[in-house]
Amino acid sequence: MSCNHGLLMGKGTVVGARDGELVNGLGKVVEVEDAYLFPMLKSSDVAKEQRCANRMMIVPQQGIAEDTSHIQRDAPRTWGLLLRPRRAA
Repeated sequence: MSCNHGLLMGKGTVVGARDGELVNGLGKVVEVEDAYLFPMLKSSDVAKEQRCANRMMIVPQQGIAEDTSHIQRDAPRTWGLLLRPRRAA
């Protein structure tokens, strides 16, 4: 089964898509690198036996307290989004 991802994004979470662009919870298009984006299913999606994620999440760490300073260099757009206040994202 293949999934077609049209995805949006809220602070830390991509929540949908518009015309193939990532859009945050405020409806604003955001540009981030793919390196830290992962598919996400909400529990309600799992309960509905949905198999394809329609959301994405930014996962900047693989472990608690892992250094994230390299993201500034490796993925500057993602870094900028993570630093923005939630209301301005």
